[in-house]
Amino acid sequence: SISSQVRVEGYLDACPGELLEFDFGPLSHWGVFVGEGEVIHFSWPEDTEAWIRHSAPSIILFSETMVRKERVADIAGISAVYTNRSYDLVLPPLPGTEILRRGQVFMDRTLPYNSLTFNCEHFATFLRYGKARSRQVSRFDLLHLTSHDPTREFKKAYRQALKDQHAKGILISVLEEQPRQSCNI
Repeated sequence: SISSQVRVEGYLDACPGELLEFDFGPLSHWGVFVGEGEVIHFSWPEDTEAWIRHSAPSIILFSETMVRKERVADIAGISAVYTNRSYDLVLPPLPGTEILRRGQVFMDRTLPYNSLTFNCEHFATFLRYGKARSRQVSRFDLLHLTSHDPTREFKKAYRQALKDQHAKGILISVLEEQPRQSCNI
């Protein structure tokens, strides 16, 4: 059952569209598994120096980010990776093809970044559930300083990405792969 497998170490049994959590100590990094060992996630801004990318565990110092598809192993390094289904207990996931299509729409786009209001966990949950959530922010926001719902900002960014792609004549399609028996895609 889902409840007994809420946070499973590794990603070999992950289905495309599921959330991956990279354990970087006090904070985790989040992305959406797309299959074949790859994840869509908030990555470093394009002009970030290589030594910073390899020595800093998170992008909390930056005001913008880029959405990229990268190999899970390259992001994780020596850190643990979890398939995290905890939000599935409270939010119904969108269909797998819709999750992947949403990720494709954001691919290679530069977006604002704010560790409290527009972070990687917000992004991953927006792709999977259509709602931007971050338990990391909730856990540290004891004074309820961030009372707004970031879902509205992600919807706005998503609409803009769709509009830009339409203007360029780009049509997003997700290849229909044969899912594994256990995947609900």
